[in-house]
Amino acid sequence: MSKKYAIGVDYGTESGRALLVDIETGEEAATHVANTRGFTIISAVAATRC
Repeated sequence: MSKKYAIGVDYGTESGRALLVDIETGEEAATHVANTRGFTIISAVAATRC
């Protein structure tokens, strides 16, 4: 039987975070935090409309 995972993503003002959780056990399988260095979703969307 293959494992099932859930992923959670949080995109904040200064960083983005992701968490991967094993659904069966509730154990944290992986995490990552990335500094956005001033990049925002709004600026990315605006850039695609130019």
